[in-house]
Amino acid sequence: MRRATLLVAALLIAAPAWGVTIEELPNGARLVAIQSPSTYASGFAVLVDADPSDEGYLPGLRALLARASLSGVEGTDPRQVLERLQAVSLIGGQVTTFADDDAMVMGVSGPPEIAENALGILSDALLRPSFTQPALDAAVRETIDDAERQGGDRFYSLLSQVRGVLHPVVPATSPVGTVGGLRATTVEDLQAAHKRLMVGSRVVCVAVGPGPESEMLDSLRSVAAPLPPGEAKPPATPTWEPASPIWRTHVTEDHEGRLALLLMAFGVPNTGSDAWPAVEMLREMLGGPAGRLTRSPRLLQYAPTVQVFLIPRTRYSELVILAATPMAWRLEALRLEVFDCLEELAAEPLARPEVEAARRRLLGGYALRHQPVLGRAIEVGRTVMSGGDVEAAAHHPLEGLRQVTAEETQAIARSYLGAERAALAVALPASPALDELAPPTATEPAAEGT
Repeated sequence: MRRATLLVAALLIAAPAWGVTIEELPNGARLVAIQSPSTYASGFAVLVDADPSDEGYLPGLRALLARASLSGVEGTDPRQVLERLQAVSLIGGQVTTFADDDAMVMGVSGPPEIAENALGILSDALLRPSFTQPALDAAVRETIDDAERQGGDRFYSLLSQVRGVLHPVVPATSPVGTVGGLRATTVEDLQAAHKRLMVGSRVVCVAVGPGPESEMLDSLRSVAAPLPPGEAKPPATPTWEPASPIWRTHVTEDHEGRLALLLMAFGVPNTGSDAWPAVEMLREMLGGPAGRLTRSPRLLQYAPTVQVFLIPRTRYSELVILAATPMAWRLEALRLEVFDCLEELAAEPLARPEVEAARRRLLGGYALRHQPVLGRAIEVGRTVMSGGDVEAAAHHPLEGLRQVTAEETQAIARSYLGAERAALAVALPASPALDELAPPTATEPAAEGT
């Protein structure tokens, strides 16, 4: 324990001095170069802004596009493409692609020696991918694995339902789509999506590494400058404000197992906004190791497991509470206890020891979690897309957590975690026995003399 504490302290004290250079090209592409001399690693990320409000949005199409764009290059032998990907892997590098409700993301990270291959991989994916039926078939198989894994996960299943309630523009499906929709995708669909999305006004390129910022910026220009400008998109709104009360409940009865699940989601200010540190503090105070929900004796009598998650996005961020109970008939009591805990946190003055303990846990977690350079590059890219403070995100993002106050944390609780702003989903066991759905009936006392 002492060794872990010393490690966290060392990371906090010796946080790298991040140098940051930001540039917007004439075609609208935005570049960020972040120098960290003390970091022996490089990360390069391309984020393509493509949210569910876009015309022509199809869940899963961007996940296919990211994978297929890396699989082939116009006029290049497929073996050469594979060799370049393998060259990154052989020296400890990693190629990452995914899509969520913010963007399509392609990234490469590893030792600084990956830079040339990484930039070539990302440049070809943006500028001259070759979409073939075999590459599409392979991308469909991989993405279907993701879709089935998420669709079979009760948390993702319930979250998909409530997200469509919190944010009507977000389809009530996983961002990786449905199996049927993925299989119906054609090469022509990928080509049209690439033409629409891979334009300067939608692209953010980020480089993080020990090299000089000017050199990293030159490298990013070579990737993004040839892109067509495209139609400018308005910046994402950093803070999400619900227009009206949105209370709504979904009930499903299709999962295996013996636990009933209650999921409650609240729209909160988005990552990149000034309020985000208070949102993170709120999550820690509710769901951290000593959180009010995770350690509440009142809740534990109903639910042996209560978890609190943040789903950080540049749009559509949520704070999610998930509780599991073997007593389905107590779901309503469980719901009311959760709301009572939220109301208490919003109304009663917060004790300084509780606030400072949560702050210490958050600071330590950030120091450990933000060492990977690709994660930092993606976080900064999201901040650029959201119109947030890029320099604050690029530097070690601890200052906001150091300064956030108990009053600011409570203000978020009051504004966003009221019962009238909750979207709920409930999952019951698929074929529960009657005595699992209702409380035990009282046994009549035996009559005297019998």
